[in-house]
Amino acid sequence: MKPLIVIFCALALLFGTFAPPRVHAASQLPPELEEVRLQTIARLSSIFELDSMAAHAPISIDFVPAGDLGDHGWGGLPRFAAGAAIASRSAIVIVPNRTGRYPFGDVAQTLKHELSHVLIYRALGYHPPRWFDEGLAMHMAREWGSEDEWFLAFGLPTIARGESPLSRIENDFHEGESDVRRSYALARAFVRELFENDYELQKFVSAARSRNSVEEAFLTRFGVSSDEAFRAWATARPWWRDIAVAVSSERVTWFLALGVFLVAGTLGWWRRKRSYDRLPE
Repeated sequence: MKPLIVIFCALALLFGTFAPPRVHAASQLPPELEEVRLQTIARLSSIFELDSMAAHAPISIDFVPAGDLGDHGWGGLPRFAAGAAIASRSAIVIVPNRTGRYPFGDVAQTLKHELSHVLIYRALGYHPPRWFDEGLAMHMAREWGSEDEWFLAFGLPTIARGESPLSRIENDFHEGESDVRRSYALARAFVRELFENDYELQKFVSAARSRNSVEEAFLTRFGVSSDEAFRAWATARPWWRDIAVAVSSERVTWFLALGVFLVAGTLGWWRRKRSYDRLPE
């Protein structure tokens, strides 16, 4: 009997070692994230005009610590990425300890972002251009804020000078962290500018699906190529406006006030020290 027990334990250990990574099914998500998932799917399914079967087809959602990504098949994820999606496989990974830094928001916003990638792929039947895919995902996931203004302000001047066509923005998504952040801000601002409301976006997605091309839909809708529209938008938008908005934000104002307080305190200490040094011993 003992040899059988040993063999059984060895087999259990062996198969446990090579077992597939644990994936959170929808029913296993924490209640607050399950609510986010359902609300996001409902909204995006309406905008993308997905039928019930496509909208509610299973999506695997895996929450993995940064140090375990390789073991779960996500080893190629950039070191700063808080989430990723393989839309064709309906697979999402979220790295909770990386969330919160731009362009990723908190865990809920990251979940919305990655769900957008999966659902737009289902709606179109193909992968859209990266600028549209990421810009749309960011636009759907979170409100526009001061960080967006800040990264946008530093990206606009090079585009206005003709140094960064839309294809360059596409390539920058594969570069370093600063390039990626700038590209996210530019893509999101461009998508936000193109579609004033969900109805306008819905019509565009419908056209992109029927024409089997985002670029063809863009030409039909706007009369110019996406790259021409991108250059015109960047040239017409005053980059200094975004810096002014970013600098006037509550967070920046607080840091400036703190900086003034520290400088004033340092100067006061230095003056008192000089006064004490001049006193007779």
